Amino acid sequence: MANKKKVVVTGFEPFGEHAVNSSWVAVQELERLGLGETVDLHVCELPVDYQAVENILPSLWKEHQPQGGIPQRPY
Repeated sequence: MANKKKVVVTGFEPFGEHAVNSSWVAVQELERLGLGETVDLHVCELPVDYQAVENILPSLWKEHQPQGGIPQRPY
């Protein structure tokens, strides 16, 4: 389908004493389930570093040019 909507969903890497970050686990499950045939879903695991995220997000949006995005909080 050529007219798929592009959506970017982000989650965060583990931090501190945590072995996993639940935001990334949720994003991985969403990727597994998908958002339907009309949605081109892109997922990205981000570092828990505000400066790094501030640098990564513009290039992520430029690369995928999504119609929507669903950012996750790092906790």
